[in-house]
Amino acid sequence: MRFCVRYTRSNISSCFTIFNYCAHNNRLHLPLTRSVSQFCQQIFFRPALSQPAYLDSSHYYSVFNALPSHYVIDVRSDTLSLPTSEMRQAMFAATLGDDIYREDPNVLKLEQKAAELFEKDAGLFVPSGTMSNLLAIMAHCPQRGAEAIVGDLSHTFLYEQGSAAQIAGVQLATIQNKTDGTFCLEEMQRKIRPYDDSLQPVTSLVVVENTHNMCGGKALPLQWLDELAAICKTKENTNGKNIALHMDGARVFNAAEHLNESVARITREFDSVSYSVSKALLAPVGSMLVGSETFIAEARRLRLALGGSMHQCGILAAAGLLALEKFEPLLKEDHRRTKRIAEAFASVQALARFSNCLDFVGMEFKKKGKQTRGYV
Repeated sequence: MRFCVRYTRSNISSCFTIFNYCAHNNRLHLPLTRSVSQFCQQIFFRPALSQPAYLDSSHYYSVFNALPSHYVIDVRSDTLSLPTSEMRQAMFAATLGDDIYREDPNVLKLEQKAAELFEKDAGLFVPSGTMSNLLAIMAHCPQRGAEAIVGDLSHTFLYEQGSAAQIAGVQLATIQNKTDGTFCLEEMQRKIRPYDDSLQPVTSLVVVENTHNMCGGKALPLQWLDELAAICKTKENTNGKNIALHMDGARVFNAAEHLNESVARITREFDSVSYSVSKALLAPVGSMLVGSETFIAEARRLRLALGGSMHQCGILAAAGLLALEKFEPLLKEDHRRTKRIAEAFASVQALARFSNCLDFVGMEFKKKGKQTRGYV
């Protein structure tokens, strides 16, 4: 769970983040018993100043200046979550082998465990989510000049440096994301290119993000996912060509917890899925890519070309393996705490708008005509 406040004035914005470690580290506690308005006041204003702290957008203002340091830790994002002591011990004790030769026992176990959880044929350990998404695009779109359809607020489109075009030679066509993270399926169908038109790129892939980060951490509805798959898997709807489906599921375990469904059910109709073993799962490094045997074999070859193949990486896989074995109670606690904070903020009259989405709480404050946005 995280708390990020963006305080905006003109084009200047700053980010403040608090990570609640109560579920994983009993040394650090968010002071939920304190007055919420008092809590917000200390975050938004420097104690020594009568004016709000407007900072350069490249600078992150530490909340240690506003709150006693034994309460909170500045992490800015759930990507900076730290491994548990149990994970550190597992990493220290890990038996190592060379993953290039497929001889690292922890990597093999992690890939098998991931495949079983998602009910796919095989898995692949990758250094980052950005790389796993790029590998999926490259494996599904082997022909340069192919096209993948993505949401306009997706991580793939906004925050992966245009790597689909830069490295894979794949064009991204965007559809406007709705506030719930979905997009119009009729519009998507209209964007599918005629396969027999040599003037146009070949539509080969659709990528969705679940949960959707830029749409407030929303979990995509199962019915919508099933309808999307029905379109992409029916040749009459896709100009005579099957279109692959990839899910950027960096936080898909949060979606599963929220929907009370297994990750296998959520991703059932998808040809490939990537997900992070860090973030809410707390491992320090890594992403998993799962799919068919043929798909993973191709992704494994491509991983080497991208510099993502590692030798004795079992030290990292050991933490990822433990994350998959221990994640359920941790996520339940994260979501419980998020709900508790959401209920507290719901009573604050200074809020202009308020929404509660899984492990995020979105809110908008008004202060002397200026607005503040925040996320928990």
